[in-house]
Amino acid sequence: SSTISAASCGSTPAKDCSCSVTRGGSSTSPPSAIEAIGDQEYISNYVTEARSARQRLTEGLTALGIQHYPSQANFVLAQFGDRSEDVCTRLRDRGILIRDRSHEIPGTARITAGTRAQAEQLLQALKDVLAETNG
Repeated sequence: SSTISAASCGSTPAKDCSCSVTRGGSSTSPPSAIEAIGDQEYISNYVTEARSARQRLTEGLTALGIQHYPSQANFVLAQFGDRSEDVCTRLRDRGILIRDRSHEIPGTARITAGTRAQAEQLLQALKDVLAETNG
């Protein structure tokens, strides 16, 4: 199994954002754009995983009562209202990074779909955060 990680959060993107893919305990860099273009299996697998993760993410947000906007991208824009910045901060404290986009669309956060496993992890953490902010 593979884990993909990247760093940026809130209204301040991480300055030295990096991406790595971990396979079976060893870390490698993702293929370069030119290599990826030539690797149709990689592209197909990546697109399938991103679509599945986005679908799971939207289903989970709906189940949590979080309004979100239709997306064909690898991210979902979710509406958290006045607690958007707090939700982003609390998720960041748990090691999950989403971008507060309130400066563009009040009360929203951009959530990258990632993998299905990452979507599940985010949804569980979000459930916990929402319980904290509602209580």
